[in-house]
Order: sequence, then structure tokens, then C-alpha cells
Amino acid sequence: MARLTLAHCKSYALDAILPRACVLCDVHGKPLCDACRGEATCRLAIACPRCAIPLGASDGPRLCGHCLAHAPAFDASLAAAVYEAPFDALIRGLKYSARLAYAPLFADLLHERVAAHRFRIDVLIPVPLSRDRMAARGFNQSIEIARPLASRMRTRLDTASVLRIRDTPPQAALPFDARRKNIRGAFAVIDSRVAMLEGSTVGVVDDVMTTGSTLDEMAATLKRSGVARVFNLVVARTP
Repeated sequence: MARLTLAHCKSYALDAILPRACVLCDVHGKPLCDACRGEATCRLAIACPRCAIPLGASDGPRLCGHCLAHAPAFDASLAAAVYEAPFDALIRGLKYSARLAYAPLFADLLHERVAAHRFRIDVLIPVPLSRDRMAARGFNQSIEIARPLASRMRTRLDTASVLRIRDTPPQAALPFDARRKNIRGAFAVIDSRVAMLEGSTVGVVDDVMTTGSTLDEMAATLKRSGVARVFNLVVARTP
């Protein structure tokens, strides 16, 4: 715990004293300059409203074929950027190099998307890590993003209601068709917290959405506990 606290302090202290420059191209002025921001977000102008996968201009704003054929448990998804170079390096920097100062930047990008779509969300729940993975990494990147996002949205943050009860292999290491089976039954809502969530609209926060299997399982778990609607808020969506 002391190591985690020190890492947090160092990261946020450095963010406060370093020049305000783009983290991708080093142009001074903003943490993410307009050019880099536009490059990361432009392909999301037309995306599936259910799973946020970018669609071609000719497709128009409609559900993608996968969501039409296999409707997921979640109701909608918003992504702040597309998971591709160079933006993907920022995600990896947070997740694997503990560059926690990136989390408020991601929260800002997500907040802009949420405000533009006027989503009404009662509570934010970050995707939980298993106890072993949390101990090994020292932090949960989804919590680090959700904390400043909740502050910007003036929405309650809930990190206690949902547990990851199975320590599954990382989804990124598995082929797409094995990910749904891998994550099945991985989450549970604590019995004493069910009444607090019943009938609510939950925003589930995660760093990257690839196949959506993890978020689908989490949404199904929440809805079995009485949650009315689940919206995914992810930093980056794979194309």
C-alpha cells in the first residue's frame, strides 16, 4: 500500500510541475493537442451506438451487424478514442508503466463524450480486477480513470459493489472466440449492495474495449441484480 501511495504522489506531482505539453507530440499548450486529439477521435464520428465500434460513412448511425445478430447485455457504449497508434501508447503507459497522470486526461476525453451525448448516469462502476492482479499491478487503471471522471460528472463512484470472483487469464492473450468463455461468471454483485443499485443507470468504466466480452459479462451481472440500464464508458475502442 505504501508503494502504491508513493506511485500516486509521484505521478500527480510530476503532472503538476511539468510543462503543459501534448503527451504525444510535445507541442506546448495542452496535455493532448488539437491535432493529436482529432486524429485519435475522428473515426468515432460514426460508430455503433451499442458497442461503439467505428463504422464507415456509408453505414450511417446504426447498430453494427454483430449487435443486431447478438444483442449484448449493455445498452450503449461511448469511447473517447480509437485504440491505434499513437494513442494506444498512452493506454499502455497507464496500464503497464503506472503513468497515472494520464488518467485525468482520459477522464477529460470521456467527460466530453458523455456531455455531448447527454447520458444520464446514476453511478460509475469501474471494471474490477481480481485480488491477485490488483496486488501484482498495485492499482486498477479503470478506477484511476473513473475517479476523476466521477468528479467531472458529479456522479457517485462505486468501487465496492462489484467483485471479480475469478482470476481469469488476461483477455488480450486469448483469441476472440475464447474470450467470452474465459470471462463467464467472473463478476458478482455483493448481496448487501443490490438494493443500492436496483433500478439505476450504471456507467461501467474501462480502459479498452475489444470484443466487448468483459463488458457484456459485467452488464449481465449487474442486470441480474436489478440494474435498469448499463452504459459502457471506455477510453479506447479497437477498430
